[in-house]
Amino acid sequence: MSMLLKPKRDLVSNLKPMSRVSEAYRSLRTKILFLAANESIKTIVLTSSNTKEGKTLTAANLAVAFAQENKRVLLIDADIRNPGIHHMFHKNNFTGLTNILSNKAKVLEAIVRTDVPNLSILTSGSSPTLPSELLTFSKMSALIEQVADLYDFILIDSPPAFAAADSQILASLSDGIVFVVMQGKVKRQIIRKDIQTLRQLGGQVLGVVLNNAKLGRSNSSNYYRC
Repeated sequence: MSMLLKPKRDLVSNLKPMSRVSEAYRSLRTKILFLAANESIKTIVLTSSNTKEGKTLTAANLAVAFAQENKRVLLIDADIRNPGIHHMFHKNNFTGLTNILSNKAKVLEAIVRTDVPNLSILTSGSSPTLPSELLTFSKMSALIEQVADLYDFILIDSPPAFAAADSQILASLSDGIVFVVMQGKVKRQIIRKDIQTLRQLGGQVLGVVLNNAKLGRSNSSNYYRC
């Protein structure tokens, strides 16, 4: 599965549901639902090779698209060094994932409902002193297991691949990975290497989303391709 998107810097899936960009996110959702019909796919990690490739934007809009399909969705911000989900949904970030992992908050108390029906978020939480020691396989596995029955899909905004051990832990816990690429930002061979390594770690890469693609005049009306 591959997808090409030209997103705006907001929750376009919610604010402009009839736009071409929103249609692109719905098309991505449909492809994942098709895969999920044949396989057990509930927990989906979104990552990228580098920062500022649009993975947080893609995660947020994809979560909205799933919610619009009457799916119960939890969006988790696990990029604890560079969080952004709370900004996308205009929520505070006082209590979230880091507080749960450090046993300072309970999961169901930290999850916040959004203005989008069926969509809840778990923000990254307060900045930890030692982030590399906070997010562990056992803690995240326990968290996901605790909320699994409450949601149809759990989307996780992960740090860039291999920027920290966090992304590798999250990839190994996921049922599928969506790899987000900003056109022209990272060399193709690096992207291929990152995807190959994720697969070697046991992650199932569902597909690649290409952000900010420069389309030719003949394709100027198209915001995505499959």
